[in-house]
Amino acid sequence: PVDGERLFDIFFRSSRTASTRAGSGIGLYVAKTLVEAMHGRIWARARAAGGSEFGFAIPILHEDELAS
Repeated sequence: PVDGERLFDIFFRSSRTASTRAGSGIGLYVAKTLVEAMHGRIWARARAAGGSEFGFAIPILHEDELAS
């Protein structure tokens, strides 16, 4: 993505779309906060056809691991 890691900053709005799209700029920040609270990671990458693709990964624990 053009704006890289800044995409996940609170209130960040890309200069390319800020004037044409509604929003407060907190959505990706909230997503990042939730994913990181679960010890995961979140990322974005540019798509060849335009736009961005987002993904995240969080660890999955077995029931016996939750007790420790």
